[in-house]
Amino acid sequence: MQNHLSSAPLLTTSTLSSATLSGQTSRVFAKAPLAGLPSKQLGMGFWGYITVLVLVSVVITLALRLGPHYMNHRTVSTIISGLGTNTVHQMEKRQIRELLKKRFKINTLYDLDASEIIEIERTKGHTKLKVNYEVREPMLYNVDAILVFNDEFEFR
Repeated sequence: MQNHLSSAPLLTTSTLSSATLSGQTSRVFAKAPLAGLPSKQLGMGFWGYITVLVLVSVVITLALRLGPHYMNHRTVSTIISGLGTNTVHQMEKRQIRELLKKRFKINTLYDLDASEIIEIERTKGHTKLKVNYEVREPMLYNVDAILVFNDEFEFR
């Protein structure tokens, strides 16, 4: 049996046409050949690349601007967690603040003041250290990001 499509003439219209092949009528979609170019676009276009570039640059900017503040907060939490349980409960508030200031200085936390961001609460059975501060980071012109950090550490 012979292939009916091999003997079909090349149609140059981009509309649905009706071709008669060997006495049968069949519908064939045909387009004019365009110098070897594919009939459909493959991959992203110019605006697709621009959109991806903008999104990637926004994510990188956020990471570079906000990441250091989260790392500083992680350092503050590590410093407070590293205080000895028995020593904190036996120390005076003034001694705790001085110890925290020294540890902040050792860990290069110059932007944060231990006496301003840490509140010390004492009861008979335990000592609570509450960390409460916010950081404002300018992002773009009049747009700022405000990061709020709240933690509580309890020593018995």
